Amino acid sequence: MHLPWRNHSFLFFSLHWTMTQPDRESVMNLPGLDPLPIKSTRTPAAATHKSDTSLDRPVCLPRASLARRSSPRLFGNPARAALMGSSQALALWVVITHLLSLGGGFASCAWPSSATHDDAGCLSWRVMVEANNARGWRTVPAPCVGYVKAYMTRGQYGRDLDSVMEQVSAYVDQIAAAAADGLDAWIFDIDDTCLSNLLYYQAKRFGAYDPMAFKKWASQGACPGIPPVLGLFAALQDKGFKVFLVSGRDEQTLGSCTSQNLESEGFSGYERLMMRTPEYRGQSSSLFKSAMRKQLVDEGYRIRGNVGDQWSDLQGDNVGDRVFKIPNPMYFVP
Repeated sequence: MHLPWRNHSFLFFSLHWTMTQPDRESVMNLPGLDPLPIKSTRTPAAATHKSDTSLDRPVCLPRASLARRSSPRLFGNPARAALMGSSQALALWVVITHLLSLGGGFASCAWPSSATHDDAGCLSWRVMVEANNARGWRTVPAPCVGYVKAYMTRGQYGRDLDSVMEQVSAYVDQIAAAAADGLDAWIFDIDDTCLSNLLYYQAKRFGAYDPMAFKKWASQGACPGIPPVLGLFAALQDKGFKVFLVSGRDEQTLGSCTSQNLESEGFSGYERLMMRTPEYRGQSSSLFKSAMRKQLVDEGYRIRGNVGDQWSDLQGDNVGDRVFKIPNPMYFVP
């Protein structure tokens, strides 16, 4: 199965982010967020990563294209684009100027090596997080805040995500096509699987989860879609699989804005959106999602694949024939 995002997703994500993110000031005013200046300033060495001051240098982007299935909304809502702030316009100009300077195609470029001992330690911490060896952590360690920011915004996250999608593509090519009975299913998580919350967590400096602040952020319905996952979502639908979206978001308070956000980012035509109802409040994500998957299996569905950014999306009962973990060193959900 050919998936069109390979090595082409991170630039689109960067441009889409620039043009569609909500006004930065509105994000800064969410409850529980510490105000951050538009331009980074040095913070005390004890509270930040040594190389954090280098994060204002121009972003070095991987090879990329702007192709996207089904009429990409690169510039989002026209009215929103027209009202785009000067800082966003400048960011877009920098990206486009950088691409034009490459000439003859959008070739990859390399960052000069700036690895430090702290970088190596934070890399080890991130590997433990992704391998699910580090559990129960509430915040990114203070010395690794700059490292996580760089990982998420300088291209490595995009490359790692592309690698995961390549593995999914290879698996889909190996398995039988969806049966005619319409019961072959895939499950997708939503937050930081289909929709990105990077802007929110970056503004919090990847601090502890704040349910009220996150609810206010999510209720804006402004989370950008993640293009490689959207490509997978569409490809599976084209092959006849039923796609279910299972989220720990509260259905009563966030159901409407979540479905609208998904629709606006291209995630349409899914079989069902399953969110946390009152009887599941207080349960861990793993228990809640196990219950949702059991419900689907009891209805006769065969779960062929399961995609999420948290191990709690992928563990428990009825996880499916194969699970795929999307990288996320920003937070941990039990």
